[in-house]
Formats: sequence, structure tokens, C-alpha cells
Amino acid sequence: HVCRGAISAIPTLLGQPRTPHVEAEITPRKSIIHIRFEPTSSVLQQLKTWIGVFRNARVVTDELVRQQGEISESFQALLRSRQDFRNALQQVPTCVAIAAEGRLLWANPAFAHTLGYESPQEVVGKQAISFVYPEDRPAVAERLAAALDPSSGRHMARLLRRDGEIVFAEICPGVEVECEGASARLIV
Repeated sequence: HVCRGAISAIPTLLGQPRTPHVEAEITPRKSIIHIRFEPTSSVLQQLKTWIGVFRNARVVTDELVRQQGEISESFQALLRSRQDFRNALQQVPTCVAIAAEGRLLWANPAFAHTLGYESPQEVVGKQAISFVYPEDRPAVAERLAAALDPSSGRHMARLLRRDGEIVFAEICPGVEVECEGASARLIV
């Protein structure tokens, strides 16, 4: 319905009187648009109309191509910015992870190495609470369940490395972020 509405505006965009005689067949692979103009009094008038249509169609097409280029450039800039941000987080010597529904979605190398793993891929998908020393889990779970309040301050927790060794960590309040289209928490 939106496409048909936009298509019905084509005569106006082409400098012609708005007419209800616009038909469109739209499929995922093609669009066929038929525009029937009201009959005019003479062949000369029809010729003038079609010359105007073609002249204005070029302007509309050029504008659409220009806008498509701008959108494409903006999208590429967004992708570069996102990748630059991820690269920066990869290089940070502080443990950084993103978790949703208790599971790690992403972690930087410092997080993995601090916990005795070779790469972040080894920790992604695991329950975040599983890295907390068992006696500290209830307190940490309570802090994580609390509202995302930056004023709640940092707290100390014992983390359990892969080899069983205990590591003391200062954990900052979680910050809500979006990761892979879902709401998540940034853990530092």
C-alpha cells in the first residue's frame, strides 16, 4: 500500500496533473508501473506532455541516484565507525565484555587472558556468572540484577580462572548497550 501511494505520486513528481490511473505490479524481483494520463485535445499537446515527463523523469532519477549514494556513503561510514570502536575495545588492556540474558556475547582479549583463556571465542556463549568465585556469586548476581545505576559505584569480586586460580577484580556498574540488535550490558 505504501508503494502504491508513492507510485500514485509519480505524475506529480513528473510535473503532470495528479491522476488516479496508476497501476503497479510489485514483486520482490521487479516492478512494473503503468501511468495513464488523461487524454489531451491534440497530438501536439500529448507530445509536449511526454517531453516534459522525460525531462522531469531524468531530474527525479538523478535525485534518487544522488540520495542512494549519500545513504550508501553514510552506511559505509557507520560500518567503519563500528569497526573502529570494536578495534579500540580489542586493544584496551582492561577486561571488557558484553552480556545479555546472563551469557557473554562478546569479550576482548584482556578479558579472556585474565581468566586464563587463549582467545575471547573460548568465553563467548558462557554464563557470565560462571566466572565468579562460587561464594561471591549471590552478591554479584544481586548487583547485576540491580538497576543500571552508575552512581552505585564499583565493587570487588573474586573471579575464577580456567586453572582454578582466584583473581580479584574491580567491577564497574553495567552500562546498557545494544549488541547484535538486542539489549545487553557492557561489563568492565
